[in-house]
Amino acid sequence: MNNKIAYKIRGSYPNYFMLQLFVEKGAREFEKDREPEGNKPGTIIYRWPKDTAAPAEIAPRWYDVYYMLRHHGAEAEEFLKLLILEERGEGEAKARLKQIRQEFYHQCKTYVEEHPLFDNDYVTSALSPKTHNVYEISHKGVMLTDLTRTGYAVPDFSLLSSKSFEQAARCISADAATQAEEDLRQRQYLQEAVRNLEIMTGCRLGASSSPLIMALRSTMPQYIPGLMPTLLNVGTNRTAYKGLVRDHGAQMATRIYWNNLTGLYKMLFDEPNPYESEAQAEEIARQERREQSVKAYGKQERQAALEQRQNRITDIERLIERHPKGKLYLDDAFEQLYAYHGYIRAFYQNNQDLLVTFMQGKTAYPSLILQKMVWTIGSESSYPGVLYSRHSRTGLGVQIESYPDIFGEEIMTGNLSPQDCEYFDRTQIKETFPAVYHFDPLLPKLEKRLGSPVTIEFGTESRQSKADLFAVLQINESELTGRAALLSSVALYEAGLINKRRVGELVRPYHRRQIFSERIDDKALQTLRYFAKGVNVLPRSAVSAKLCFNTAVALELKRKGERVCLCKERFLPEDTIVLSEMDAIVSMTPAAIHVVTACRGYGIPAFLNLQKYGVRLQEKSLINEGGLRMSEGDDITLSSKNATIYKGRAQFKPARFLDYLNGQQIEMTPKEEAVFIRMKEAYEKYTDIVTSIEVPDIVDLSNLVRLIRTDMSEHPQTARAFVNDWFDSNVHQYVSQLMESSMGSHQDQYRVYEFLTTERKMTFFEHANAFCLERKRSGLDAGSFMLGRFLATPQPITFWQPFSGQSLAFMLNEYVLYEKYLNVLYEVGEQQITKARRRILSEEISNIETNIYNIDQFISLKLTRPDWQAVEEAMQTLHNVQPESTPLIKKLRQPFGQLFDYDKPWERAKLEDVCTREGCPVPGREEM
Repeated sequence: MNNKIAYKIRGSYPNYFMLQLFVEKGAREFEKDREPEGNKPGTIIYRWPKDTAAPAEIAPRWYDVYYMLRHHGAEAEEFLKLLILEERGEGEAKARLKQIRQEFYHQCKTYVEEHPLFDNDYVTSALSPKTHNVYEISHKGVMLTDLTRTGYAVPDFSLLSSKSFEQAARCISADAATQAEEDLRQRQYLQEAVRNLEIMTGCRLGASSSPLIMALRSTMPQYIPGLMPTLLNVGTNRTAYKGLVRDHGAQMATRIYWNNLTGLYKMLFDEPNPYESEAQAEEIARQERREQSVKAYGKQERQAALEQRQNRITDIERLIERHPKGKLYLDDAFEQLYAYHGYIRAFYQNNQDLLVTFMQGKTAYPSLILQKMVWTIGSESSYPGVLYSRHSRTGLGVQIESYPDIFGEEIMTGNLSPQDCEYFDRTQIKETFPAVYHFDPLLPKLEKRLGSPVTIEFGTESRQSKADLFAVLQINESELTGRAALLSSVALYEAGLINKRRVGELVRPYHRRQIFSERIDDKALQTLRYFAKGVNVLPRSAVSAKLCFNTAVALELKRKGERVCLCKERFLPEDTIVLSEMDAIVSMTPAAIHVVTACRGYGIPAFLNLQKYGVRLQEKSLINEGGLRMSEGDDITLSSKNATIYKGRAQFKPARFLDYLNGQQIEMTPKEEAVFIRMKEAYEKYTDIVTSIEVPDIVDLSNLVRLIRTDMSEHPQTARAFVNDWFDSNVHQYVSQLMESSMGSHQDQYRVYEFLTTERKMTFFEHANAFCLERKRSGLDAGSFMLGRFLATPQPITFWQPFSGQSLAFMLNEYVLYEKYLNVLYEVGEQQITKARRRILSEEISNIETNIYNIDQFISLKLTRPDWQAVEEAMQTLHNVQPESTPLIKKLRQPFGQLFDYDKPWERAKLEDVCTREGCPVPGREEM
């Protein structure tokens, strides 16, 4: 009789932090009333040999599941039997378990105590007692550390801090001896980081048994999806490959090794390996078989595919060995890792412009995360994916985007279109996505933590058919469509997970634009020529625009006021810089997820994967299956309702939902009516929530800007009163936060300033002047020329009267600086904010000339008859005085007759208009 117990674990990916917590706190820390927020250890599904009923389930504590994952075969089965018997009340089993648990605890305690981790300014981990910020260990580093420390299933990782990269960057131009010394330091840091990960995982880099294989994730202080390199399967040298064959079988091992060889070849020769297209063709064929419900290869097919890949491995190894260090990287896992480390450093150095753009002009250094690989290949139960706590398009239910038995990069780079699944009750996915089913109850906790719907990048690893484990790789606030943002934000508020202020933050301007965007007139479709189908990103969206294939051309048309549709064969990470400027996106291939996220976030209609629908890109033209051509500059219309692209420009009608909201009778299908009813109810609740926001609810300037730009845009008097009330309570915060404004944000900031009463504008400048004069801040360092922008429009006489000569000198100098900023911006182009900033810093703004001819905005200042001599003397004491500032004062000191030709009626009228508005007499020609 077979006495074996069949079982499978459905649980969370284990990590070293939880082991250390177990060692430090003991078993009591894992009781229901004390366990960490993210701890959900798992469920064991088993069939007892003597039972004839359906499989049963048991949910042990974390340490029991961890024991099961660390042991295999008879030892694991015996432990499980004891767990089952303990649950059934058998005292002997309970006593035996207590003994095993105590022995296991002491083993763990001894291991942790004997293996301290490196923790210093250059190398750290989530187990560090220190708290690091995003500039030290990156946005992703802080996020993963925070999740790990609260018990979530983050695979073990070690960190090289930004300080190590900064140190390396400072030695680039040094002499050979200094560079050699730095090379030794960088190697030491990397060895310490590797040693940390070896301790955490129990694996060894380059070993023939249980080799350490890792993912390298280079990251910046700001979340920049898809830009910095992520390298998978690093450390797979020839020795490790043999170990992987023993541990996981030849099929899985060859795919891991092949993936690393592909990355190694590209790094060494700066080109795709010659077999890459063949490998992609194989993957596409594999996908098509899945779509046709063909589950897997037959035995002979699998063997043939294995032999083909093994032959390709031999061939590419030979190609890599042609490189001077190729053989070294194939044989020595650490040298391979260090080469990748150098590749990431070089990428950072070669992409400074791009990174500074994403960092909004700030210089920052990357961090490097060395993380244990999660094997999302090897079976249909292993898969990478993205989990949305609220459906990204509808806001209803939960959404999974995944694809089985592939590496995550194939989804994240857009090489494969993920399968889409939605569910409203997690029991719906219990059999098909058991690991996601296990993780699902934690979604409300994450939503409360982030104060928004969440998007989780995850990997599911199936271990020897004995465990399906969910690993958290990244978590972010979700980018949703307008409908999804509206419904989910109201639902989160009603569930008590967010406050009213957060509701207003989650429904952004582009969400409102989507909800109320115009729609194509049905009659207009008859005048358009059908071109192709496509995969549309945004539901219920439509746009007509000029077709462009080049970013520069697209931006030039945007400057001329045209709507633009940018089409590319494949969108690169750096393209996200201009996506927000576009009105539509067309991609020949499945776009990378960061492009899709950007389109959804900005509310940009996008059609993807046109090549699948027979469209080809040729000589700056799109050509469909029938030979119809659309060239650059032609009108193109995208309609997501019909999932169709048309040639020509459509006529548009107001959005149907807006008509419905205004009480008009419109024809609807039952499904559409149900959606509209739900959206109307949500929109009314949303309006009640945001209009009830009070001054204390707004804690910073960015929230105030968003509130008056969107939620109060149709109620300017309400917005004006709100802004002034907020200013009264937050004068100092307003000044200090405005001083941190980035270049290019003048329009939003001026909208707030313009709502202030004259008295409050005076109060603002009194504080701003004092703030800047005390700290010697001006121009770029004083709110990115924001003060000069505020002074570029006429102010009443009462505004100028209280200011001293020093304050007036400072204000006029800020105005000159702003004019220079405009000159630079005009020269380099409005889209090139980073380039403008770089030029200002490199050439010094004092060397940039400007001519101040128009002094209309300072007529009221001149009418106050200030002590110009005192102003001019104070000008010479300023920290950043400009050559043009003193001439501006001298010009303003001239008699009115020299500034205005009293014999020309139109010039005299200009002065008279100001005097009439101010209620003062018109000065004589000779008056100063």
